[in-house]
Amino acid sequence: MGSSPWAWTWFDPAGPHTAEEVGSSLVDMVLGGLLTRPAAASGLIDPSGAVAKVVHACLADAASPNEQPPEP
Repeated sequence: MGSSPWAWTWFDPAGPHTAEEVGSSLVDMVLGGLLTRPAAASGLIDPSGAVAKVVHACLADAASPNEQPPEP
C-alpha cells in the first residue's frame, strides 16, 4: 500500500488502466487484507459501481465553483 500516496508520480491517465480501475485495485488490496470475508468487498471495488459514482460526484462537487451554503 506504500505506492498509493505516490500515485501522482506513477499513474498515467493515458496508460492501459483507468483511474477507476487502479483505485478499485487499491481498495481491493486494502479490504482484502482487513475483511474476514474478502468476497464481501465485491460491491465496493466495482470501478463502475455505486461507491465509484459517489466518489465522482464528490470530486465534481469539489471542483465546481464555490457556492455559499444554503441558509438554515
